[in-house]
Amino acid sequence: MISLSDETGERFVQDMVPMLSQKGICVDFIAIMPEVAFSSEAAEGVAEAVKKYKVVMGSTAKVLVLHGEIHTMIMLRLFLQLPELEDTPLCETAKLWIWTAQMDFTSLPFESSWDISSIHGAISFAVNSVELSGFQKFIQERKLDSEEKDGFIRPFWQLAFLCSFTDSTAVQEDGEMCTGEEELGALPGSVFETITTAHSYSIYNGVYALAHALQDWQFSGFRLRVTTHSRQWNLLDHEGWQLYHFLRSVSFNNSAGESISFDTNGELVTNLDIVNWVTFPNQSFLRVKVGKADSTALSEKMFSINDKAIVWPAMFNQVVNS
Repeated sequence: MISLSDETGERFVQDMVPMLSQKGICVDFIAIMPEVAFSSEAAEGVAEAVKKYKVVMGSTAKVLVLHGEIHTMIMLRLFLQLPELEDTPLCETAKLWIWTAQMDFTSLPFESSWDISSIHGAISFAVNSVELSGFQKFIQERKLDSEEKDGFIRPFWQLAFLCSFTDSTAVQEDGEMCTGEEELGALPGSVFETITTAHSYSIYNGVYALAHALQDWQFSGFRLRVTTHSRQWNLLDHEGWQLYHFLRSVSFNNSAGESISFDTNGELVTNLDIVNWVTFPNQSFLRVKVGKADSTALSEKMFSINDKAIVWPAMFNQVVNS
């Protein structure tokens, strides 16, 4: 079991270890990944990461459960690249990675050329998502000249395409200049995905849930003043926290026809997809849905998985007899 050194990571370990023990599953080790180090602490951080690598990859455990969030994938890719970067002996023991639902595939530009075969066959949980009509086309057609007031897209453009603008202080080492005509659709999936990922889908639903809550709040009689120039919303005679009452009672169908609502605890009512990651030599990958976890189903039917559809890690050579 691997987690980050933060409060959510600690809570995950505290919840999972007793639960696994009750099911007769033994935890071989618990590894807390070091925080990203900077400047003078970088050397110590790398040394600590090498120690963790030897523990994690040198263990006889076949299954590794990793708790994290989207940025954790960046750390994981660095972690798996340590044998090459630090001339560390490569551990050949076959491992099956299981990732929590917050994780998604992302990487820094300099990681785009790194081999991703180490995550081949990984299993992850993901919030159920549906491809939004027109989303992929919208992303692929985004251009710099149509986003003049977008303060995010220019620095993102430089990082994604490893280029620089003439007026930028962040000049790339190779000296290539951005033309503005680069296409997002041409980027490898390991750098930027144009499909509706679970993360994108959650943000989409979150924005609409907030809009519905504000609308319900308005109908309840509160007064709203919008300042056009500063784009600030002033809630007269109300505090922002009062919006939560309306947010947790929101229920609507999104543009994909999915029902969005929250339970009595204020948590999103949704299913989790069980996803199998399949990688290819050209650094592309597929997420294949092989099952689901339905929180609304009876306990004996809550978890379903099609094990015959799973592509296992390349080093797993055992065959399950039917």
